[in-house]
Amino acid sequence: MLYFLSHTIAVFFNKKAIIYRKKRILVNENSTKDFVKVLMSKNEILQSDKIEREIRNLTEYGYKEIYYNQKMSIPMYFMFSIPELGMDLFLLCAFFFFGSNVLAGEMTLASFVGISAVIMLMRKAINESITAYKTFTKDLPKVERMWKFFDETDEIHGYKNGKNFKHRD
Repeated sequence: MLYFLSHTIAVFFNKKAIIYRKKRILVNENSTKDFVKVLMSKNEILQSDKIEREIRNLTEYGYKEIYYNQKMSIPMYFMFSIPELGMDLFLLCAFFFFGSNVLAGEMTLASFVGISAVIMLMRKAINESITAYKTFTKDLPKVERMWKFFDETDEIHGYKNGKNFKHRD
């Protein structure tokens, strides 16, 4: 139950973070395009005194990426912190409940240590699975953009009609 609840919380906050991740990826792509444009036409930019404008544009892209990183960090923080807090509270309650049973003599210390170890392993497994989920979904916006590109790009005409390559021996 705790595993399901932790992952439900992680999915909810990851969906919030993906919104900003997609925007950040678009800004990053646009900044890369503009940077390549500046590199390719550096002589024209230097001769026409447009260097200040180009630097300002690239700087604005950097500020936008920082803004989206900051916006994305809030849901990412809660994605990890809330399940961690839940596991800590569960562990605290288990320590209190089972510890009082040990002190009352109703449970052995070995059982208490065994149960505590199982709870800590469960906590580690939940944290690792949430991290794996985040890592898996991190690149999904890039993959979606790639598939969109493939779907919207026209097919190459005359591709099959070209001459076959013949290797010379």
